[in-house]
Amino acid sequence: MYGAADLRCVRRISSIIADTASPAERAEGVLDELFHLIPYAAAQICSWDDQRQTHYTIAARGYPTAVRMALNGTRYRDDLVWQFLEKSDGAVFWKDCP
Repeated sequence: MYGAADLRCVRRISSIIADTASPAERAEGVLDELFHLIPYAAAQICSWDDQRQTHYTIAARGYPTAVRMALNGTRYRDDLVWQFLEKSDGAVFWKDCP
């Protein structure tokens, strides 16, 4: 169950998204707020590119460059986890993956 602090964090995320700052600044702000909700070792915010049929990273923390490149590349497109990730509408955590 969410507490009052968690709900304030969610509201701050909504206002960060609605802000007129650059996408990179907003993404960094969202990562800051998300850390208060869900402590993480690594996280990335991605957007889907319809033309390339893949996602690209808007902001990331905790992932080395090589891992970010692998996550954004086509190398893992045949991996069993990709099929699951592409069908998921919400956030996906490693524990959710087959």
